[in-house]
Amino acid sequence: MKILAIVLLVYAAIVVGFESLIGFVQPANQSTLKLTTFDADGTAHDRVLSRLDTDGKVKQTQAQLLSAISTLKSVYTNMTKPATADTTKTAATGQVPAYLSARIASYQLAAKMQTAAKE
Repeated sequence: MKILAIVLLVYAAIVVGFESLIGFVQPANQSTLKLTTFDADGTAHDRVLSRLDTDGKVKQTQAQLLSAISTLKSVYTNMTKPATADTTKTAATGQVPAYLSARIASYQLAAKMQTAAKE
């Protein structure tokens, strides 16, 4: 139990030290803004804010996200919609290849065997 308490105290000290270091040594360059606020007693508190540069691509990104959301909605709607008579009709005509007929027959036999084994 003592070891756990020591580990937690060391961890807390590291976190407090790191967060304090970030607060005291905030980066400042041409793309940052220094914001000073004052307490009720007049004590000043400085904060450094970083400017976000989007290069005007916000609209393009927003359009791409809206397109992706629309596609996802469409896919979800198609997945959850029950099949209709129009979607279950087959348009293919002609003879089924022999390898495919054999494979279907094999699947049907396996399904019958599995059903018989359950009974």
